[in-house]
Amino acid sequence: DVHVRKVLQCCAILGMEFRLADVKKVNPEYLNGDTLERSIEAAIADRILVNSFTEDDSTVADSSSRFSGSGAHSSADFSASTGSRQSSSGGGHHFFRFATTMWHETVMRTMLSDRRVELHRNIALSMEAEGMSEMTDTKTLLKRFEHWKACTEFGKAAPLALAIGARLEEFESSQQSLDLYCDVLKMWRTDTKVNASLETLGAWFEPSLSTKALEYTVKLKTRMGKCLCDMGEMEKGALGYRDAYLLMTRLPASHTVSRTLLFP
Repeated sequence: DVHVRKVLQCCAILGMEFRLADVKKVNPEYLNGDTLERSIEAAIADRILVNSFTEDDSTVADSSSRFSGSGAHSSADFSASTGSRQSSSGGGHHFFRFATTMWHETVMRTMLSDRRVELHRNIALSMEAEGMSEMTDTKTLLKRFEHWKACTEFGKAAPLALAIGARLEEFESSQQSLDLYCDVLKMWRTDTKVNASLETLGAWFEPSLSTKALEYTVKLKTRMGKCLCDMGEMEKGALGYRDAYLLMTRLPASHTVSRTLLFP
């Protein structure tokens, strides 16, 4: 069934465990009618999915720790068929998961790359619509980062990596921050090591590349230098700052970049 396949693909991108409300947010065409519920029921009947649990609104200790929506209000028939526990308020959050890792991997493996990117982008946009503040937990930001990275959207992934990395640095997790910065720089297929040659640093910059993308890269290289210094690798840290300086001063678009980026 085409609807079942479409729903399962969205569920797989959301993860091994997912919330019904999130599937609806990513697929607004399912907000009305019972197509989504019937598709989930069919997947459960085929033992592809299993009901996980229902979490009452009043018991959600940290709703932002998941890609959260406004809650799912399902029909009584759907609740009965899945064995979900309805809360007294009637507005529980229904969670489901893939019955086995094999099913999840199979759905991911058989999905066309264009469809995978489309779903990652839709999920990232839905999460983005919820906004971001200092109160947004790191787990949620990491999920959003992973979705944008899967779309190779450097302009979206880079500021998230910088925000997450700054939080990790506050907890003296410099190695994790460094890995994150390298991860996002790999989207440009550049050498993520410090002390790269100017040719290496500049080869992947096209003339049409936005100033914002260059600024993000300078910030990432600067933060890499700081992390290495914090880890006691002073020489490598200095070379990280050198990379940032070269990007700011030697590339064609560098005249548009603020000089406060190195020493904010």
